[in-house]
Amino acid sequence: MNLVDLLEKYKKYANGDLTSACKLEVEDEEIKDFDFSKYDLNNSYFGGVQFCDCNFSNVYLSGSNFGGSSLIRCQFNNNELVKVEWDDVTISDTVISSLKSKRSSFMYGKFTNVKILGGIFEGCMFDFSSIDNVIFEKCKISSTSFDGCTFSNVNFIDCKS
Repeated sequence: MNLVDLLEKYKKYANGDLTSACKLEVEDEEIKDFDFSKYDLNNSYFGGVQFCDCNFSNVYLSGSNFGGSSLIRCQFNNNELVKVEWDDVTISDTVISSLKSKRSSFMYGKFTNVKILGGIFEGCMFDFSSIDNVIFEKCKISSTSFDGCTFSNVNFIDCKS
């Protein structure tokens, strides 16, 4: 089944159509220039996927697992990430705005050339991540752990705890 067919089937299931029951699981693929904005990725699994120039604006991502994936030049705007497992994820050359994240794990990640605007991080873990050339601007960061992280040129501008 191709990605669009799988996403359409999962969308029906996520909207209550039990006849289209399925899991949204994608591994070791490369996805370029794809617009996910009309899909629900709640409880999805994208393991080792390379996303390039993809749009995730307004996508509900709670419960998702993007472990080992790369997100390069992707768009994130108005996303909710509750209890996500995005460990060992690489995010680069990306602007993230209006993100709400609770009880989520971004451990062992690599964040390079990322700007996060108006994000909320509550009870999240970034432990042992590499964070380079990252700006957190007007973010609320509470009960969030950065233990063992390496920081290079990281700025927290008008952030609150």
